[in-house]
Amino acid sequence: MPFPLKDIEKHIDDGLIMAAEELIARNRVAPIKELEKHLWFTTVNDDKAYEVEVQITPSKVKAFSCDCKPYILNKTCKHIISALFLLRKEKLQQAAQKQQKKQANKKHIQKLSVPLLLKNIPETDLKSFVQEYAKSNPNFAISLKAKFAKVIEIDDNFEKYSTILKAAISNTKKSKGVIKGRNAKHLYQTIQELLNQIDEDIALEHYTDAFLLLRVLLKHLPLAIAQADQINILKAFIQQCIDILVEFCKKVTSPQLKKQLWEFCFEAFKRPFYHAHDFDTDLMSCLLSLAVDPKDDEQLLAFLTEESQHNDSPDRSARLLLFEIKILEKLNRKEETQKLIEANLHNRNILAVAIKNACAEKNYLHAEQLASSALQNVENNIEKRLLEKTLLKIALDQKNEALILQYARLCFFHDYEIQYFQLCKKFITDNWLDFRNQLLEEIDQKAYRIELKDAKAAIFYQENMFEELMAYIRKISSLHLLQKYDAALFVDHEPVVTELYMELLSNYLKNHLGRQAAIKIKSVLQHLKQQGKFELTNQLVTIFKNLYAERHALIEELERV
Repeated sequence: MPFPLKDIEKHIDDGLIMAAEELIARNRVAPIKELEKHLWFTTVNDDKAYEVEVQITPSKVKAFSCDCKPYILNKTCKHIISALFLLRKEKLQQAAQKQQKKQANKKHIQKLSVPLLLKNIPETDLKSFVQEYAKSNPNFAISLKAKFAKVIEIDDNFEKYSTILKAAISNTKKSKGVIKGRNAKHLYQTIQELLNQIDEDIALEHYTDAFLLLRVLLKHLPLAIAQADQINILKAFIQQCIDILVEFCKKVTSPQLKKQLWEFCFEAFKRPFYHAHDFDTDLMSCLLSLAVDPKDDEQLLAFLTEESQHNDSPDRSARLLLFEIKILEKLNRKEETQKLIEANLHNRNILAVAIKNACAEKNYLHAEQLASSALQNVENNIEKRLLEKTLLKIALDQKNEALILQYARLCFFHDYEIQYFQLCKKFITDNWLDFRNQLLEEIDQKAYRIELKDAKAAIFYQENMFEELMAYIRKISSLHLLQKYDAALFVDHEPVVTELYMELLSNYLKNHLGRQAAIKIKSVLQHLKQQGKFELTNQLVTIFKNLYAERHALIEELERV
């Protein structure tokens, strides 16, 4: 039973206390050490060396153990009490040191602090200090300008912020004009300060100011990446800017500002940097949401068509084609859209669009023909599975039972997900048992995978094949599956499930040692308690305590059940 560490004498027999004090006086107890949080260890040299472990909460004794005979018989001993005395002394010393440090810090804060200084420094002296410090510390000067630039209105605010950001970039270059990651901390702080100001401007609906800062960042950060030895952090900042831009475009309602945003996004979309780093899809999203004049869409379409003719990258070509299709769909030019899709069905992204469009028009036959044709030609297993799932969806949309069964079965043997098994059962009208048993035989013939093991157990459960499920759990010795399905199994098979728990847990303990194994046993027993199986839990705890009394870690974990 837990008791306060400070009150050892109130809970321990006087004889043990005197014996423990004698051990300490004779220097028979080694210094106590913390093995892990709240778990302490020492060695006591009596007639031989005894190892003592003590577990505490911050202030209470929770559990302890010793490998001497008196402890095994009485669950306490003089070795443990001597360890508790040393532990109490150690905790008191730690508390005193902590208090001394706290008092020292308190005195220091009372003597001098920045708020105290700012409160008492004359304004003219403070301004003079800031000015002089800014002259000698370029990073401080840049931070000062970035933070307070808004209070100064000049003719060209874009140039004002550009100068600040360019200075931060330039000040980071240490050798050969390269931005070194270890020296870039101040640059990152400046960028973050500008991003914070953008968030504040958008929250206050100061959209013109927010757009100005976005333009500054998206103009200069790509140039900085080209000069950086590590680009990931700067690229993450650009992605943050792009994410803000996408949401910003949805909020803006002013026609004039929307037009400015469209022109900015279009110019950015044409820059090689943005498609080289996969930002072009987000920029296209902005352009499609901003364009209110069909002339804007036509201008964008003309650029995409010309760009496609002069592009050699397959991935870039595929994205450009998808962008063209989106614009043609927006302009409701169905015939041109269809021609472009049919001319590029060899591209899996275009094929996906074609199948999606055919399903949207409920032209399921065409959708199935497209996917089936692609399935015959594709070699990549991942793409093959995606096509089979697409064909299953098409079959479900048109309620084609034969195709549903065909592709649900294929999908099951790819992923072993029970939903595909359930689909098979739903659409098989005759000979279900033959189909199910054949499926189970095929599972047995497959190479071992953990998903396969779970799938077979799930089928037994779904089919109420509880005896087969228990036999399977016993065969593969799976505590995981027993825990997963025991609620159903206990209903009509409690004696067998009880025997199965005893067998699997005993086998586990025979083959696994140490703290992690003890924790696993504790978690299984706690699961049984949650199931309301208190008698079984207590029975197992008693058995394991008797069988494995020498395993201190296991005994400790069993005490916590």
